[in-house]
Amino acid sequence: MTEATEQRIREQAADLERRWSTDPRWQGVERTYTAEDVIRLQGSFKVEHSIARAGAERLWDLIVDRYRKAHPPERPERPARSRRR
Repeated sequence: MTEATEQRIREQAADLERRWSTDPRWQGVERTYTAEDVIRLQGSFKVEHSIARAGAERLWDLIVDRYRKAHPPERPERPARSRRR
């Protein structure tokens, strides 16, 4: 492989690792492979299923929204205010 190809793979792998670490969808997933393995094996032709992606993202947003409504964050109790007279 050329140096340019290696550099592209490293950049794409770094981007994939960032997505894995920041996207809540991938929290808790254990992998026996690296992001670089995924990039090397995916091939050079990128297939985009825009309708399926849009539907999956919408479904994920609905699931997260419903979960948050069912499990609201606990609010800390407010300390009692003292009244000065």
